[in-house]
Amino acid sequence: MTAKIYEEWLSDPPRTIVVGKRAYASSLAFVLGAPLINASVLFAEPEVSDEGGFPLVLRELERVVFVSDTNETAADLLRWHEAGWRWIEKLSPDGEQHEVSILFVLPNGGDRNLPDALALGLGLEKIDPTTPGHGIARMGDSLGTLCATLAAIHPSDLPPLRARKAGDIRHAALRSLQNANTPENLTAAAQSVAECFHGHEYHLDLFCQQPSHRNGNQLRQWLREVVTGGVAPDKLEDIKSNLANWLQNG
Repeated sequence: MTAKIYEEWLSDPPRTIVVGKRAYASSLAFVLGAPLINASVLFAEPEVSDEGGFPLVLRELERVVFVSDTNETAADLLRWHEAGWRWIEKLSPDGEQHEVSILFVLPNGGDRNLPDALALGLGLEKIDPTTPGHGIARMGDSLGTLCATLAAIHPSDLPPLRARKAGDIRHAALRSLQNANTPENLTAAAQSVAECFHGHEYHLDLFCQQPSHRNGNQLRQWLREVVTGGVAPDKLEDIKSNLANWLQNG
């Protein structure tokens, strides 16, 4: 599936983009003078130009604002974030080295663990004003506070994010699980994952394909079985297939 590039972007490349779908997102986009796009658009491949390449319409992009509501989970927002970066990589001449500030605007109330879950998915301990590339605001913040938070975010490109995730013990444990090719290695990797997420097993949803919670539940149940019973050699291929269906690549 492809998404057509907005015509106005060709002549007036955006500096700010707001991603969301409800009234707050629409109002914020209007105030910021930014285009509003639905997150579902980001999951499509940008349409190539008549010349056969991607139009570099995000060359001046400085800020992306992801506006959540109570229906979105941390896994959803991380999926938006990943899809947004795929667009930036394709539609900016700087590709993965394009520097941008990303703000997550979260609803008042809701899941109080959402900021911590977002940080974990990004390979961070927490997201605060010193976090390169990312910030968090709430819908209850005044416009002045929200804009100040957005302005305070130090822009960052994609390689530091990838490096943080590569160095995070939880990300590394899951990669080892995906790469294990023997019953012994698979058992050891499963035990490592169980230890890394002990007491926070629900965070496994962040690393699962959609539907994230259902796949996370299946992964959690499997981990419990493997930690106590190991992996039978004749089940190896089936387990590898299940893991590929449950977990996101990388």
